[in-house]
Amino acid sequence: MRERGGGELWPAWFEARALERQGRAPEAHEAYASLTGAFPAFGPGWDGLERSLVAQHGPGWSAERMQLRASRSEAKGGQAASEVDLAIDDACARMLLGERREAIADLEATLEAAKGANRSAQLLLAELHLRGAGVGRATGALRAALPTSRRLTDDPVVGLLVNNLLQEALRELEKGTTSNLARTERDLARLIESYPSDPLPVLAWSRLRAEAEDRNPALVVDVITKAFEALRDRTAGQPLASLRSDAAQEWGSFLLTIAPDVAETFLLEDLAVTPGDLDLWRLLAQAIAAQDRPEDATDLYEALVTMSSDPLAHEAYAWFLLERGASADKVQEHLKRASILAADEPIDALRSKFVAALAQLRLSEDPKISGLINSFSQLWERRGDLTGVSTQRLGRAYITALIQRREGKDRRTIQAVLAELTRGSELDPYVADLARAMAGIERHLPDVSAEEEDRRRKRSSD
Repeated sequence: MRERGGGELWPAWFEARALERQGRAPEAHEAYASLTGAFPAFGPGWDGLERSLVAQHGPGWSAERMQLRASRSEAKGGQAASEVDLAIDDACARMLLGERREAIADLEATLEAAKGANRSAQLLLAELHLRGAGVGRATGALRAALPTSRRLTDDPVVGLLVNNLLQEALRELEKGTTSNLARTERDLARLIESYPSDPLPVLAWSRLRAEAEDRNPALVVDVITKAFEALRDRTAGQPLASLRSDAAQEWGSFLLTIAPDVAETFLLEDLAVTPGDLDLWRLLAQAIAAQDRPEDATDLYEALVTMSSDPLAHEAYAWFLLERGASADKVQEHLKRASILAADEPIDALRSKFVAALAQLRLSEDPKISGLINSFSQLWERRGDLTGVSTQRLGRAYITALIQRREGKDRRTIQAVLAELTRGSELDPYVADLARAMAGIERHLPDVSAEEEDRRRKRSSD
């Protein structure tokens, strides 16, 4: 290969490799991109560019990674590569052209001929199937890419497969279908057996049990607590964050919803080893509050917002203050502080907007009702993007604000929101009863035609 610029290739290559080995993936990616731009036929540069991309975003096949492989194929032409690598490049190029089925067919044929496992190819095949809603085939491709070592605790393919199995099962449960539930539970149980120290398969199995047994909370708590304690025994009480990234926070958030006392015990144990984890401290405050110990929760929240610059701590404290009936000004103070601190790492703006609006509605002596209704209207339109707030909770607040305004023009909006709240109400008697009560109040709103007649008479008298 002819070098440009008096030997620029190797210094650029060694610089990119050094950045990669130091774990500075974004900088390494930039260096490799510059290298492949200057020397497009240098294969190791493309290898490094892909590795640095995977280091930042995981092993999944994003559009960016597919574009990288297609560009690499075009730049390297017919240079030496394995048949599977060439098939991956070709499949990426076909996918970008919209030829998904052709990409799948060619890649499957190459893998069958190769008679060997290739994790990258199997992951790409799974992604291609998923983009066409071929969940079953995607699961099969992910299984083929699973690692063989039982000691792994954070393998990305295990994570992708677990998430795939869980999401498909949850979608079926939403539709009222349980025919494949037992099979999914068996699949997750096998993954727990295969990777006993990985916190993720146990968490997915527990979440599925919680959804499937929602009519028997006591059984759910008992079964899941035992499963979690078994995981802790197998891992000798190691902090979950040391086993898989975000595992401690995900387990803490989940346990908080079903057994706050178990969550508190777990969080205290992990915090004894990782005291700098602000996410766990925040979850601990929520677990304490959920056990009706407001004074202890207040002390912990006050310590968090005083001793750290964590915007999420201020947001969580605002939620807590709202539930405790603190003044709207106090709630707004912490929401504003959270917004200021979150300049580099934004908090959930929609959720904060809901907290602020609800605080004004519930706690202010003289809420500016039309402005609040505008806020709730915007939130309702984006309810699918609103995390941590149920549709029922948002809808109840929205209807309450509309009823407080007492204008007949809001009747249709109230009816539309009620229709959404009562969808599936046979599974939630509380929501159904509340909706009926609100419907009764709504009938007493002024009629729109009567309002218009009053305005017409006023204009005539003027």
